Amino acid sequence: MTRRKYIIIATGGSGGHTVPASVIAKSILDRGYEVTMTTDLKGKNLFDDIFPKGANIITMRLKSFLVGKIHNKVIRILVAGLYSVRMVLSMIVKRPDLVISFGSYASFPTVLAGYLTGQNIVLHEQNAVLSNLNSFVLKLPKIKVKLFTSFKNTAGIPLNITQHNVGMPVRKEFLKIKSKDRNENDDFNILIVAGSQNSRFFMNDLVKLIAGITPNLRGKIHIRQAMKVDSRPIAKNIYNKAKVDVKFYEFFYDMPKQFQWADLIIARAGAGIFEIVASKRTAVIIPISKSFGNHQKLNASQIHKINGSAIFYEDTITQKVFNETMKKLLNHEKLKTIGNKTFDKIGHLVVDNFDKYLDL
Repeated sequence: MTRRKYIIIATGGSGGHTVPASVIAKSILDRGYEVTMTTDLKGKNLFDDIFPKGANIITMRLKSFLVGKIHNKVIRILVAGLYSVRMVLSMIVKRPDLVISFGSYASFPTVLAGYLTGQNIVLHEQNAVLSNLNSFVLKLPKIKVKLFTSFKNTAGIPLNITQHNVGMPVRKEFLKIKSKDRNENDDFNILIVAGSQNSRFFMNDLVKLIAGITPNLRGKIHIRQAMKVDSRPIAKNIYNKAKVDVKFYEFFYDMPKQFQWADLIIARAGAGIFEIVASKRTAVIIPISKSFGNHQKLNASQIHKINGSAIFYEDTITQKVFNETMKKLLNHEKLKTIGNKTFDKIGHLVVDNFDKYLDL
């Protein structure tokens, strides 16, 4: 009997890493291969419902070792090292045909184990600049590795490394989202998908900006916003005083359905922007003010150059500019045009698999 090919996929940390990993895992399972996915508790708890059935899930109790006090970093590195030993033993007992990493600190133990046991490794970079993990791994001597990227001109790639621009894996449901038939007098649905991690800007500043929109436009918007329960009272009070219709969610577990509802999406500039591209929706993008290599600003600029969607920076945004931009964007014909234009330009980078590049 021919042995089924065995693939290990490392992911975790956030949806930008975990969701595309799950998309590829499902595609590989559909080919009849065996799949093990490694993740951290955060990735497992938030995205357990999208991990494909049939995949073996290994959950690691990891936290980022790039932030925090020195002694905490040391402890976290030691814990990651212990998980690496576990994965080394696992790969010796059952050798994988390929190890695929979707980045984040949670992927480190699996990738390191793959390197130490001489596995073929694929790194997927979701952002427009090479991550800490991928930068470190690519410098390891005699590593057998391929680098896949979502963006065409990813920054920070060493000159001796070939970039394979395969695009970003996105759930098929986003590609099936239909354009909305809009009438001139229709209200506008705004989906705010960042903030579930208690971003101060999204909990406070953005709420005030929306409440400050001119009354005639403010009365036509309906908002669904991700926000933790303990952060809602102040935000709800601000919205209520401005008579803004809002519904809060702890987390959007049915994201494709929410995108179908939305006319405009307000989001961070992580890898999730590819889901916005796939859905042909228009976005207001607000990058994290401090991200590694400014990757969120670079991600946002890639989209902005294509379609003119709005980018706001937390430290420079004003009420006047916000109002002018929202007035311009909240136009039914404008919303449709921008979303379609984006997909026409980079829709080819939205994929439901990249199996053909894996040499399996």
